[in-house]
Amino acid sequence: NDQMLCAVPEGFYCPAGSGSAGGVACPVDPSVGMFCCPGGAADKELCPPPPEVLFVAETPPPVMCDWWEHRVHAEGVQPSPIFKSVTRQSDSQTGAIEGVFNLPVKGVWLVRFGFFVPGYSQQAYLNAIFPTESVESVAEGDTIEVNLNGRTEIHTTTPQLQGHKEFVEYTVEGMQLRYAFKFTSSKIPRVVHPFVTPAEITLERDSALPPTPSSETGTLDATAVNAVDGKKLNIGRKLSNGYVENSWTIETNPKLLIFQGSTLVRETSFSGGRLSEDLPVGDFSCIGILHRFYAFFMRRCTIGPGTNYLGNFPFSPVLNPGNTRIVLEWGATPSDLDSYLSVPALPSNPGPPCQLWYRNKKCNAGTIMEVNLDLDALSHSTRGGLPETITFGLIQPGKYVFWSNEYRGRNAAALVNSGASVAFYSEEFQQRFMVGRDGYINGLNWYVFYIDGDTKTVHPCDPSTCP
Repeated sequence: NDQMLCAVPEGFYCPAGSGSAGGVACPVDPSVGMFCCPGGAADKELCPPPPEVLFVAETPPPVMCDWWEHRVHAEGVQPSPIFKSVTRQSDSQTGAIEGVFNLPVKGVWLVRFGFFVPGYSQQAYLNAIFPTESVESVAEGDTIEVNLNGRTEIHTTTPQLQGHKEFVEYTVEGMQLRYAFKFTSSKIPRVVHPFVTPAEITLERDSALPPTPSSETGTLDATAVNAVDGKKLNIGRKLSNGYVENSWTIETNPKLLIFQGSTLVRETSFSGGRLSEDLPVGDFSCIGILHRFYAFFMRRCTIGPGTNYLGNFPFSPVLNPGNTRIVLEWGATPSDLDSYLSVPALPSNPGPPCQLWYRNKKCNAGTIMEVNLDLDALSHSTRGGLPETITFGLIQPGKYVFWSNEYRGRNAAALVNSGASVAFYSEEFQQRFMVGRDGYINGLNWYVFYIDGDTKTVHPCDPSTCP
């Protein structure tokens, strides 16, 4: 009779014996799946799994999972109005969030995200949350319990972690990432709680066996570099973490996964930052993976007879909350492409946009909206060359426009044939733009994309929107 008293809307259920009119929110059990709750007096039941996909013809690129955006249920957790990608508890001592992220093919997936512990500094920027904030110190012993597809880890704040991020890696199988986070803290203010950021999810292999390789082979030649300082990624080398020079030491060699569609053809590794390996001739996609860096994705990683110089693979260090990064790369010619970014003026200092380029490498200096030209590359050759890299602080209201041209170019021919691409990294998504496919060329300039700072959205340029 008590069960009959409980009548709830869809998305909730009535536990056996419950007389509560409110019922219980439909849960996610990371070990077994997501539950469906039709409402009324019905109990919960496991939702049917997504249709099984064993192979896709296009290699899935790495994707970002924003925990809040894909939540099914949350309590005591809210997105920040400024740092929307951050998942942390509200002004409370406990919080929880759970959800499901569907994947495009049945396979083995690498899930990587950051556990961030703010440090305390009275000199922190207004509204800053990392690496420092200006309210009070984070308590020792605060925890975030993470359960992904039934595997649980607990991450705990320590004095040594204050002002630092810890990199979390999981491997999951199937076509769903099911997650549950539980937050506990001895302090109330939201800004002094540890937090997690969105996960990058990268395919490592599907369930198929590698295809029969071609009898003809070619040599793949490539170099792995840090996109921010241009240094080779070889074990023991000190390099930039994206913000501070020589603050990281490379501990493992980058690995390279070579795919046909979603099927893994070969796994190999760079050594001393270099890779030269004989591979079967064919049309492939490549994914480079290194701890503490975003995965590097190359859609067309074609191997022909002879030596195939694929140039530098620029690996981008994981971003701090609210930050974004642009990486421009191209082939052997022209020897030098340059990056240009129009940055809107600060609301506190109205005026014309600031133009970021090789003669002005910083805009909005000394604020959380600071933009830096980290790496200005030149002298590409048959083996390629370094990228050009820009790192943003917070995106502010207004319009950002990114374009590129050949240094001292005479016409657009070299730019058109350069094979140039621009990778846009953020905590919410990653996007790649290709010359000849995205944006448009006008004279010597390739207008690539613009950012609407009011909506935080990125759009390819066309003549009506750029410059």
